[in-house]
Amino acid sequence: MKNQNTFLNINTLIDYCNGTLNADEQEFVSQTAADNDLIKAIIEQLQDQSPIQKNEFTQQIDQSMASFLNSEPFANSFETASNLPNSSPKETQNFKLIKNSSLKTTILWILGMLSIAFICFLGFQIISNHQNEVSNSGLLSNFVPRSLNQKSLGLQDGIRLSGTVKNSNEEYAVLIYTPRKRGNINYDGFKSIGTWLDPKGNFNLNAAQVTHGGNYTLKIKDHYSHMVFFKGDNIHLEMNLSSPSNSFFATGRGGGKLNVLNLPQLKYTPYNNEWPLDHFKAHMDSVVAAQESLLEAIFAKDLSKALIMEAPNRTLLNRIIKETPLSKEEYEFLKIRIWIYKTSVLNYLSKMRQYPSEDANPIKFDHPIFDDFTAESYQSIKHINDWQTAGALDDILQIEFLKNKYGQTQSISIQDWQSIKSDPSFSNWVSPFLKENFNEAVSNKYLADNFAMLMTLGMCKKEQFDQLKVQCTDDKILNSIIDYHDLIDYGLEDNTYQLDREELELDDSKFKALIDDHKGKPLYIIFWSAKYAGGMIIGNLPEVKAFEEKNKDDIKVINICFDQARHKGLWAARIIDNSWNSTHYFMPLVGKESIWNKYISKNISSFGNGGVTYTFINKEGTIKTKAKSPMDLVSEDIEKYLK
Repeated sequence: MKNQNTFLNINTLIDYCNGTLNADEQEFVSQTAADNDLIKAIIEQLQDQSPIQKNEFTQQIDQSMASFLNSEPFANSFETASNLPNSSPKETQNFKLIKNSSLKTTILWILGMLSIAFICFLGFQIISNHQNEVSNSGLLSNFVPRSLNQKSLGLQDGIRLSGTVKNSNEEYAVLIYTPRKRGNINYDGFKSIGTWLDPKGNFNLNAAQVTHGGNYTLKIKDHYSHMVFFKGDNIHLEMNLSSPSNSFFATGRGGGKLNVLNLPQLKYTPYNNEWPLDHFKAHMDSVVAAQESLLEAIFAKDLSKALIMEAPNRTLLNRIIKETPLSKEEYEFLKIRIWIYKTSVLNYLSKMRQYPSEDANPIKFDHPIFDDFTAESYQSIKHINDWQTAGALDDILQIEFLKNKYGQTQSISIQDWQSIKSDPSFSNWVSPFLKENFNEAVSNKYLADNFAMLMTLGMCKKEQFDQLKVQCTDDKILNSIIDYHDLIDYGLEDNTYQLDREELELDDSKFKALIDDHKGKPLYIIFWSAKYAGGMIIGNLPEVKAFEEKNKDDIKVINICFDQARHKGLWAARIIDNSWNSTHYFMPLVGKESIWNKYISKNISSFGNGGVTYTFINKEGTIKTKAKSPMDLVSEDIEKYLK
């Protein structure tokens, strides 16, 4: 036992997090934390720190805190333990228990400790914090209890994501917003963030703003972990890069939903396209019922349920229930995620056309397959920030449009399911139906996402923009779109980036001169399309920037947007909106076949190709197309390219 006047001090909590206490001490702290939310919050925050950070923090505040911890009011709230098993008299004397202490005293202790911490680190934290994210080195942001931290540091709308990755080799971790409409803007102001893993595989990523219930992807090396965040989440991930999916586990606030979403029992269950309609409905009902039963058992913490006790992954299920119990909000979110499986009728019917059978005959909307398409069900959808829910809404709207067009009892053919795509009346019908049957958040985001998708593809029209301004009632969403629209219109005139300079627009001769100017030094060229950049380049910009910074003494990186001349404003908007400070050029996509064939390995002017390709030219002038992306390059690849 440490020679302390009070056992439950900051050092003890740190030792608890490090697992260096004996069994009795560990149990005591666990029980105390279970009964005291503030102490529990401190432990959760300490678990996000590396041992070095904990030690540095303790050394700087321990002396200042000592007098408070040993003050008479605080000491009076403890009494000596007389019945601790296997404890010496000296250890028993030092191992003071919180017992029958008033809530007021405990809160005063916590607030006193936090006040000292705040004074010690305020200046450092202000310097460390950036406009859109919190520095990973801000110790205060990772120590104080979550409730106070969010208010004092403005992180109530953000998240903290840390992790320990086994079998890593100081890779780069990047957190990317992944909307359903690929490349769409984030109305909450989130931009991709990234950091290098340390030699032990640890990382910290903090974002001041996230979309509540939105989809994000954590990319490390060539593995993608898909996750959903709620504002205020404070998650620590465990992962082994040798088998990331099987080793993934999240702890801390918000970790429960990630663990449940990662369960094989909740994965998509395929069906046979040749099944009769009734068979397909029975399959859907069975899958949903099984998933709902499992979710109910996890939420109720019912370890005795047969579906948990007999599950092949029962050890994992037990760990989720014990370590990351679901909150009510997480439970409601996951319940909707399961229910929307029942709306996947259109996908089945469209594929059913390929397998003519008796069931391919006309279908009526009074068939039981449509029982869940009701106004009551629609009211349970709180938002469509989650792209799976947004996809379900697309199906719902198409089915409801056809219902409205043909009537509840009229039979329609399989071919009619496709007619909506070319029906001009659909776009006028959607907005009133959304406002009548869904909440305002759903209606606003659906309409905004569809317009923003066209805008970020350089395809929006003035009348569509004017219509959105009338339909969308969410000022935050509307202002985000207006700001981006203005960047497209006026970004070339921006005085900071000065992208309208004549020398930045390349023709054949300027391009050749640019290549010649870099002879004798390795050159890495990122060819990208402004229109299709949302696929692979924009979300991964933290890695691109990190690669350029890391190799600035050995490799020159230039970025050439290869696109239609009318998308030059979009090019400027992409660069400015993402603070992409680098060497940029724009090359109009007209009559450039010779350049295409020599320097570019694929048609980047397509949605499917992700709008980007990479070319490496070594100091001898050897051109290597199809080079690896900055996100995938390792030291061995770079050495190979340099030769």
